[in-house]
Amino acid sequence: MCAALYACVSMHDQYTLAMQIDAMRACAIQQHGTVADTVEEVASDATDQRPKRQVRLKTTTQRVLSLGGS
Repeated sequence: MCAALYACVSMHDQYTLAMQIDAMRACAIQQHGTVADTVEEVASDATDQRPKRQVRLKTTTQRVLSLGGS
């Protein structure tokens, strides 16, 4: 299993970003996986716009589709 991690926090919870990444990384390792990429984003509670998340979703979808087409 290969994982791409994405963690997002609001401006007020920035200290939990490292905790989220550490927990996800530990879960991937526990499942005998590897972490291919990690994306961290700080976004306001007031907005739904998370540009790094959108890029991650698009990239992941493209990788799945290219693997499925082989």
